Amino acid sequence: MVVGDADVIRPEYAVDTFRLLPHAQLAVLPGTDHMLVTARSGWLVPMIGGFLNVPAAKCRPPTHPCFIYK
Repeated sequence: MVVGDADVIRPEYAVDTFRLLPHAQLAVLPGTDHMLVTARSGWLVPMIGGFLNVPAAKCRPPTHPCFIYK
């Protein structure tokens, strides 16, 4: 997850959501609002590249009804 410290999504809500997502990573970008997040490519590209280059962790399939695929 990526949010700005001046985002419409308050950082404490982002932390709550982050804690619900197994294997998630959270970045709170300083001096950044919701519209400016994508303009921070100098920060985003290395973070996203690092996230994508981490081997997928073994995890159990989600069991919440929203995640059950038929």
